[in-house]
Amino acid sequence: VIKFITKFLEREDVDLNKADNRKNTPLHHAVLKHNKEIINLLLLDHRINSLFTNIDKYLASQLIDEKCYE
Repeated sequence: VIKFITKFLEREDVDLNKADNRKNTPLHHAVLKHNKEIINLLLLDHRINSLFTNIDKYLASQLIDEKCYE
């Protein structure tokens, strides 16, 4: 999965902030799945806007709980 994401991030035509019907971005989904590797890959990309809120008005960073970074 990480190899796929890394290749995917190499494409400049990809909208990394595209949200689903609940306004969750790929960063929100990575946080919700507690996937530290993908979170870090996304945050290193200049195209990521970490200030997008989802339908519940949460930033991705607000969804991180202590289990994610133990």
